[in-house]
This record gives sequence, structure tokens and C-alpha cells, in this order.
Amino acid sequence: MICSRHLFCLVIIASYATTTILSQDTTTTTSCFSSDDKVKWNRTFNFNNRSLVLKLAVTDEPAHRIVNYLFQLLAYERLGYKNIEFVKLETESIRETINHVRCQDESCTQLPAVHLNLLLWLPIGVDVNYWVPPSAVTDHGPLGPTRQWELLANPIHVSRIES
Repeated sequence: MICSRHLFCLVIIASYATTTILSQDTTTTTSCFSSDDKVKWNRTFNFNNRSLVLKLAVTDEPAHRIVNYLFQLLAYERLGYKNIEFVKLETESIRETINHVRCQDESCTQLPAVHLNLLLWLPIGVDVNYWVPPSAVTDHGPLGPTRQWELLANPIHVSRIES
């Protein structure tokens, strides 16, 4: 059950997410959680013994921004991860989108431009391994119940049926 303060925060995040992309400082003065719900320490991701910024892929699709803002809110306030950045992707190509989160070699000596993509559309029955080996990118499936979808017919078959 969501309390009214949490619901208010979600509505504010959703309305803000549909108009802008967060790229500024993520520190806030107000909180959606009580002090008992927030962690008392900060966590960081480390790579080669250096702290790094977690980079999330984001597109112009409002749902993608909303999912990212919710993830950022929970990671920031409930888990203590303060360094989260959104990286705007301009492409609609699945291959290019996956390549943004892909390590260039099996040992991943250099991090990809984007560390996490929370909302990637794939055609029905398509496996991520078609574009990239499992050692380079991990697909964890849908975030929740699948949303709207459509089946598209090949135009060649449609023209044959119509004639």
C-alpha cells in the first residue's frame, strides 16, 4: 500500500519526467521517505578501485523516463547510491541500443557508455543473444507485467492478400 506522501512523490516525478531529462545535480532537500526508511550511509559502485557514476539509458519515451526516475529515487533514498546519471540515447536501433550497454571485450576492462537500460523494446520471440553474446550483456527480462504490444504484418504479404 502506498501512503499519500509516496503517491504525491510519484505523481511529481511522473509529471517532471514527461517534460525534462535529469542531468543536473541529483541532491534534494525534501524526501519521499521518512528518515526511518532512508539509509544512513552512502554507497558507491567501484571499478578498478575507483568510484563510478551509474549511467542509465534514457530515451524520449515518457515511460522510459518515469521508470528511470523511480529507479533513481529508490536507489538514492533506500539504497544509498547517490551518483546516478541519465544518458540520452537517440537511436531506435536495437543493435545500437544494446551496443551502448555492451562491454567491448569479455573481461570488460573498459566500461560501456551506459551501464543499465531499464526499458528496451524487443520484437516478440527475439533473444538479446542474437545481437550480443551473454558474456557481454545480461537480459533480466521485463520489469513487471508486459504492457501494450502489437503484431506487424510484412507489407509483401498484405499486398498479396489485398490483390
